[in-house]
Amino acid sequence: NRTIEILVPNEYIEKEERSAYATILTNKEGNNQVSVYPGSKLEESDLPLIYKEIDKADIILLQLEIPSNLNKNIIKYSKENNKIIILNTAPCKSFEEEYKLCDLIIPNEIEAVTLFGNNYMEKIKELDLNVIVTLGSKGCVHIDKEKCTYFESIKTNVVDTTGAGDVFCGSIAYYLSIGLTIDEAIKKANKNSSIT
Repeated sequence: NRTIEILVPNEYIEKEERSAYATILTNKEGNNQVSVYPGSKLEESDLPLIYKEIDKADIILLQLEIPSNLNKNIIKYSKENNKIIILNTAPCKSFEEEYKLCDLIIPNEIEAVTLFGNNYMEKIKELDLNVIVTLGSKGCVHIDKEKCTYFESIKTNVVDTTGAGDVFCGSIAYYLSIGLTIDEAIKKANKNSSIT
């Protein structure tokens, strides 16, 4: 069986291995647990095509499902080419030195504690990072060297949280790309993820 991974519209990377597969279990509160069969992966030989697509973009949104060595190369290449880099730290892994090159980092609260410790707000300030920590039904907090700004969530009847984080991150990238401030982008992304 051959599978095809869609990288961007009209660009495909063909792999021999089966594609990834995830099973998502959801409880009655709408929270989920994900089990993943990783399947085929991007490899260093795929970087030229990835770089070609990066050249066409202004904002690069990454997550940690692709191998960390590729993320490191993508971050370095994007930085050298003056791209805005947003890193969603899901699924949570160790904090690599290259991640400090990202313009914005978006972990959920569990990931923030894993990456930065229980006093993650102070650690993020100390490291001079720009971070949005998502807090589920409690909203999110934007932390940078100067301040912590809390954004309340839009109250909704939660059925299933699957995909809400992805919508939040994609919305942030989109709203920043059209010139909104970070605060405006967060407010709109909160709304979009609660609709999801």
